[in-house]
Order: sequence, then structure tokens, then C-alpha cells
Amino acid sequence: MVSKGGLALKGVTTFLRVVELLGSILILGITSYWLAVLSRRDDPIPTWEKAVEGIAGGAVLYTAFAVLLTFFLGGKTFFAFLAVVLDVCFVAGFVAIAVLARGGTNSCSGDNPPSPIGEGERTSCRLQTAVFAVAIAMA
Repeated sequence: MVSKGGLALKGVTTFLRVVELLGSILILGITSYWLAVLSRRDDPIPTWEKAVEGIAGGAVLYTAFAVLLTFFLGGKTFFAFLAVVLDVCFVAGFVAIAVLARGGTNSCSGDNPPSPIGEGERTSCRLQTAVFAVAIAMA
């Protein structure tokens, strides 16, 4: 039988995993949008955008799996150790995303704000700021 404290811990941990999953989905969705726009225009796709897409995709898969593991197998030593190792890896991944999306620290005001899909794309500039902020929060 699970104690009330153990159940509360499992609930809090699952909630944090769900927040991590939603942040990863947000980054994946925004970078997918950038890649789709650049591909549609036949523009070259920068390597950093591909890297962010890959890291975010891996994070979505891992956190979806982690939500299920935490909910159903929380408290098992092997899975807890595996989660810690993978969490450290994805902290490094989100730090990398923040570094790669550091253009989000630029101002989006003015006539031609810089963005991942071209100059003057104010919405894309704001989305890059969101990716940077979420990556910082996730790290």
C-alpha cells in the first residue's frame, strides 16, 4: 500500500513531468514552424535550427515516456536512477537550446527585427524569444 506522502510525491513528480512535456512540445512546435516556412521558401535551413528540432523532439519523446514511468513505476530504484541520468542529459540539451536560440534576447521592435525565418518577421522574432525563455525555464 502506498503512503499518503508517497502518493503526494508521485503526484508532484508527475505534474512536473507534464510541465516539462508541455515546454518541450512548445519548443518542438515553434521550431517545426520555422523549418516548414524555410522549406516552403526553399531557403537554406541553418544547422542550429535542425539541432534545436532534434533536441526538442528527443525531449518530447523522453518526457512522454517519463510521465508514464513516473505515474506507474515511480519509486523503483532502477527507473529513478535512469530518470536522473536522462534528466541531466536533457538539462544539458535545454542549455544548448538556450544558447542556440540566444537570438531571442534581441529586441523585436523596429522595422526589421531579426528572426530565424528572415528579417522583419516580428511574430517569428517573438517566437524565438519564447523558445529562449522556455529553454531557460526547462534547464
